[in-house]
Amino acid sequence: MQTGNLTLTEGAEIKNLTVPRGGSFPSNPNEGELFYKNSNADGQGVVGIYVYTTSWELISVGATSQGLKGSSSTSSTSSATLTDSDYGKITYYNSTSAGTLTLPTLPSTPTNLGSIITIYNLSSGSCTVARAGSNNLYAAGDNSGASSSIVLKRGESISLSVTAGGHWVQVGASNGLGYGQTYADVTGSRALATTYYTTNKPKVIMVLMNNSSNNSIVIYALGGVSIQGLSVLTSSGTYYTAMAFVPAWTSYAVNMNGTPSLVSWHELS
Repeated sequence: MQTGNLTLTEGAEIKNLTVPRGGSFPSNPNEGELFYKNSNADGQGVVGIYVYTTSWELISVGATSQGLKGSSSTSSTSSATLTDSDYGKITYYNSTSAGTLTLPTLPSTPTNLGSIITIYNLSSGSCTVARAGSNNLYAAGDNSGASSSIVLKRGESISLSVTAGGHWVQVGASNGLGYGQTYADVTGSRALATTYYTTNKPKVIMVLMNNSSNNSIVIYALGGVSIQGLSVLTSSGTYYTAMAFVPAWTSYAVNMNGTPSLVSWHELS
């Protein structure tokens, strides 16, 4: 190793070495350059020591960083296409706006079966993880067919593995009920006796109806299974609330006998 007028022979020991540091990565780095990022001033990466190859790669997480630790990682502040060098790494999407990370192109007979790419969305916007070309992308729990992309909200993560035939299969993600979800009024886009579908997350639905008929029965259709929800023996003109948990990748519909009308429809999604 040689830097300036200092030459180190093999096996030499360095004590109290200080590398360049700051809150923003150097603008014109050289391959092999070290840098200690001591803050997130530029909105990129996490606190720690980085080495530059073709991009800045995290090699040691700083004491102020919590979680999200990996032996190697990359950081992207805008839409990008991942490459073979990203296998086995954590890729952080860290931007102030939404963007897309496109997966590497897979041949029809991959030689790297089981290789995994992991993505964390640290952005204030959504991160769309998209397939390249015609490669199939299968979300966890989805037996209905391939997807072209999966959207990660802020704080969500996903791991995708290479499988036979040139496919991507989701093997891990933060998809638990309530994680990254909020209640929303979807009345304007919903109707009774109409089938809808959840995607890669479960949801809770709450439906308020009015019925002018006596002896009304609320009927749920969840995943094609008809379930009687509530039998009502009251006078006409009464409001009824239906609430149900719907698993991921499941169809759902709500209806009543008689002459029901939809008042409001809310979903945790």
